[in-house]
Amino acid sequence: MAGFLTPDDIKSQLQHAKLYPLGDPMSEVKVRKIEEALSQNQLVESAQCWKTQTGKVCIQLKQRLPVVRVKADNGDDYYVDTNGNILPSAGYASSLVVATGKISRKYAQKTLKDLGNFLVENNLWRQQVEQLNVLGDGSVEMVPRVGDHVVYLGQPTDIARKLERLQKFYQYGLSRTGWNKYSYISLEFDNQIICKKRSSSRS
Repeated sequence: MAGFLTPDDIKSQLQHAKLYPLGDPMSEVKVRKIEEALSQNQLVESAQCWKTQTGKVCIQLKQRLPVVRVKADNGDDYYVDTNGNILPSAGYASSLVVATGKISRKYAQKTLKDLGNFLVENNLWRQQVEQLNVLGDGSVEMVPRVGDHVVYLGQPTDIARKLERLQKFYQYGLSRTGWNKYSYISLEFDNQIICKKRSSSRS
């Protein structure tokens, strides 16, 4: 996972705070003030700054890493990071999964955070899942990048087990019948997958 901040962003922030050290005598470089200024950035989890004996100024940042972007029905637009913190959306771009629908901040910071962490840590689902849609009862629909169908997860619990079933269905079912045969695939109930055929399907 990659954070949002670039070296140019850091440079711009320090220049704005009149703390950019390039060209300053080492005696005038205020490492603590640099750390404090960078730590005020919502995208920064922690910042460390130090001087070396060879006359260099080093900065080490730990960024907050987003796992899902929320674009809720109520107009909210923000990112949620690995720890459930809210990050601003303005001025940044990311290919993360987008969550839409009836989403409160509390739901995003707990439920979507957990679901987002699972998705970004799994190579297959990080690439396959494009959108999550939260329904009024808190259940979740998943829109994949490949295949013209919607996957209904039900309540977002036991996600690993549900998506393991879906992976096997993709591998042994859709790979044979075709990715567009079904319009709706439900994983809500244990040990079964319920599929709704596309109305135009003849098979």
